[in-house]
Formats: sequence, C-alpha cells, structure tokens
Amino acid sequence: MVTAKDYYKTLGVDRKATQDEIRSAFRKLARKYHPDANKGNAEAEKKFKEMSEAYHVLSDEKKRAEYDNPVAQFRSGGSQPFAGRDPFGGAGFGGQNVEWRFEDVGDLGDIFGGIFGRGRGGRGRSEPAAAAATETPVELSLQEAVKGAKRLVTSADGSQIEVTFPPGVTEGSKVRARNHSFVVRLRPEDGWRADGRDLHGELPVPDHTAVLGGEVTATTPTGRVSVKVPAGSAGGRVMRLRGKGIPGLKGGPPGDLLLHLKVTVPHSPTDEQKKLYDELRKASAG
Repeated sequence: MVTAKDYYKTLGVDRKATQDEIRSAFRKLARKYHPDANKGNAEAEKKFKEMSEAYHVLSDEKKRAEYDNPVAQFRSGGSQPFAGRDPFGGAGFGGQNVEWRFEDVGDLGDIFGGIFGRGRGGRGRSEPAAAAATETPVELSLQEAVKGAKRLVTSADGSQIEVTFPPGVTEGSKVRARNHSFVVRLRPEDGWRADGRDLHGELPVPDHTAVLGGEVTATTPTGRVSVKVPAGSAGGRVMRLRGKGIPGLKGGPPGDLLLHLKVTVPHSPTDEQKKLYDELRKASAG
C-alpha cells in the first residue's frame, strides 16, 4: 500500500500556512539543499527533490485542495495523485514513470533566480532550474499592440531589460529577452477593447446620418477609417471591417475592426433644428 507523503512536514509549515509562508519556507530550504550549493551530495539532492515536490503541490491552490481532501478525489473517480510521486521523472514509489519539468513548478524560476542570481547554472538536473525564465507582466496600449513597441522593463528579479514587442502581440502573448519572459497585458482605452485580434469600439453617428445614411470618419487604434453607414441604421448595430484589427504575427491573419454604432443627437439644438425636428415629428405621426 502506498502512503501519502506529508508535504507540510517536508517544508516545515503548518497545515494552515499561507502561500507567503509556504514560499518563504521553500526559499529557506532551497538555499540549504540546492544542488548548486551541494555538488556531489546525494542526500541534499534527495531532500531537494522532496521539498520541490512538496512546493509543487502546496503552492498550487487546486493541487493543495486535492491533497488536503483525498477522499473527495477518490469519490470523483480520480486516483491518488500525490502518493509516491517523483516529480523529477523516473519511477516514483508507486512505480509510475512521471515526466517532470521545472516549468511545472510555477514560480520556482523566480525563487532560484532570487537565491542564486541570473546566469548561474549547475550541472545535470539542476540546470533546468537555472535556465527557467521568470515571467513579468507588461501593460501595452492597443496602439502599441498594433504598431509594436520598445520598452525598458524592470523584470521580476529587479534587472532592467530593453524589450521589443513586435506588431501583432495580443493579450497573453509572451516575448523572451535575456532569459526572461514578458507577458503582454492589453489596456482598454478610449472606449476600445481587444478580443483576441479583433478590436471593438463605439462609432458615434449623427442621428440624421443614421436615418439618411452617409459616411462617418473615426479614429481607431489602427488609424483613421471612413465608414459608409447604411440608411436606417439603429444604435447598437455592429459594422465589421475585416482585416483592420490587430495584425497577425509572422504573416498570420489579422483581426477585424468591429464598430458599434452609437446614434448621437444635438445636446443644444438651435431654433432651426428644433423646427425641423418638430416637422419630422408631425410627419412621423401623420
């Protein structure tokens, strides 16, 4: 019978420990047992594996909940996911071969980078930890997503890196620079928002143009566009300009520009306008 490991005991934390406490405990153990600091020490390597496995589970809220409540896991038809697992690959105590990568351990790259500094790499199995890229979110405007941008960014480890974002990045796009990964976050602005490569925004249309039809010009994140509004267009109508959204990366297809019509009326109509509106009302009533 395979018995579950006590991950809390492995990290030396209480079962009610917060994520900050778990992370702090792991950092302390990592300094002590990391293979880079214990070359040729098999016992330290073993402890490092055990604590990394524990951190892999306890630092993930979903995995931690499953670990804390294995009965619910069994009832849902799942197996016991944490008993005897060796996250570094090879056969675990349960006899299963498990493929493991350092990327699976979430923010280990941030932790090791903070402990050992950039550029330091060990040999053998410790190398993926040193080579793992940290992730830093970077907020871009929609215009920068369309046209590209060059930014001086402070990375997760405090270093400043000049990063070039090519035209066509979208929400969640990742750009690599000097062993760091920068994740794009797009900022909605001036009534515009991105949905993948599509751009959505309002197009103000004067009431007489909505009724009679006509051409309207608007400034969008991709530049100025002229749109022919059909007669009888109601507010809320969506006009799609294909290929006018965020450009595709590496020659991929661009997104579309979707204009949501917003019919406008004079806020302070002149006497002449009031007279014409009154005539229009009478004509509509007749």
